[in-house]
Amino acid sequence: MKYTFFKDEFGTIWYRDCIEIEADSYDEAKQKVIDAVENYDDLDIVYSEPIYDTWNETSIEDNDGYATLEIQDPETTKIIYKNGK
Repeated sequence: MKYTFFKDEFGTIWYRDCIEIEADSYDEAKQKVIDAVENYDDLDIVYSEPIYDTWNETSIEDNDGYATLEIQDPETTKIIYKNGK
């Protein structure tokens, strides 16, 4: 018999957004996208994707002693193991 579990890990990863900007020139588009990002304006995001090779695990110490890895029973959603608080 086989049993299934989920292993969740806490860490950091970069995401890439493909953004389309309407403008009359490259310089205008460049300034518009910079302004939009700095002002948290809505952007026309065509797609997003994680950049997997930037994944970094977070240590328990860097997470103030809180868990950075958990094992979960997918049927009950109960956490059956964690490596920190």
